[in-house]
Amino acid sequence: MELSVEKLREQIRAGNFAPVYLLYGEESYLRNLAAQTIAQRAFSKDDLQDLNFAEYNLTETNLGSVLLAAEQAPMFSTRRVIFVNSVKIGASSSGDTIAESDLELLDSYLSNPPETTILIFICDELNANRKASKLLLAKATCIRFDAPDQKEIHRRIESRFNELSVTAEKAAIEVLINRTAQDLRRAMNETEKLALYLGVNNKLSVDVVESLVSDVSEVSNFELSRHLIEGNRAKAVAVTKKLLADGVEPILLIGSLFYSFRRLALVAEMLAEGFNPESAIKAAGLRYFEKDTYFGAAKNIGTTKLRFILRRLAEADIAIKSSGFGQSGSRLEFEMAIIEISAACTSQTP
Repeated sequence: MELSVEKLREQIRAGNFAPVYLLYGEESYLRNLAAQTIAQRAFSKDDLQDLNFAEYNLTETNLGSVLLAAEQAPMFSTRRVIFVNSVKIGASSSGDTIAESDLELLDSYLSNPPETTILIFICDELNANRKASKLLLAKATCIRFDAPDQKEIHRRIESRFNELSVTAEKAAIEVLINRTAQDLRRAMNETEKLALYLGVNNKLSVDVVESLVSDVSEVSNFELSRHLIEGNRAKAVAVTKKLLADGVEPILLIGSLFYSFRRLALVAEMLAEGFNPESAIKAAGLRYFEKDTYFGAAKNIGTTKLRFILRRLAEADIAIKSSGFGQSGSRLEFEMAIIEISAACTSQTP
């Protein structure tokens, strides 16, 4: 059964809990926060939480052992709560953490779960076409966590600063959101660091954010775009791997690259049509130090390949947004796009 995030909040406040939850979607911060909130609210003050909460990682423990633990009765508590982390059901079985051999056991549990256990599957990757995914989606209470918009991120950051007795300027929060590339997890992590730096009853200004928080979006836009535009394939691939390892979402990097290559394509088109360089600089909004790089790249890459690059970025964007690749699938799609784009930029056949 699919449940909205708002409906989940209502049920948690009312103390109504499902026996099995599936938490999935691209927004990992809210997904994990929901699991923690369920665990906190599920126990009463008289329950011995330490004896009745367990957390398993499917990369270390097989699902059969987890389900066996979930069947156990609580001790000195009304219920048990179990987190099942690292649930991965991809397009192929190679990276799955739920094996085909576990499906019969999983089906049996989901068909008759014990009333005294809340089992929470925290899913990193979910391909809806796979049997295990269909089983969970059909029989668990499912909540999908999509990436929040900027307004929601702002609200959460402001609320957290208030909790920590820090007065944050609205402009400072906006700068923080932009510097963390609208990634809620990164933004909340930086919020905690900034509050610790400032201490209680202090004010957060734009200057403090700019001096202490690295600009993720600028790094992705400048370094990765620059290496691609300059035709430095090895460095482009290395930066791609670093950014992905640092947790930057592929969809954000695609938007950043699309912006850079759209400007480059504009320069190439205008120069090809005979416009003077100053008009191209103004139209593309180039900064003084970008002129030589963009003009050289426009000449070397050419309008035909730039159209291919923009089309490939658009295809990757649509594929990641619409296909439910999951985290590893999205990264693979982005890396493949980068390889093809870098080949185009270095005059190789993409």
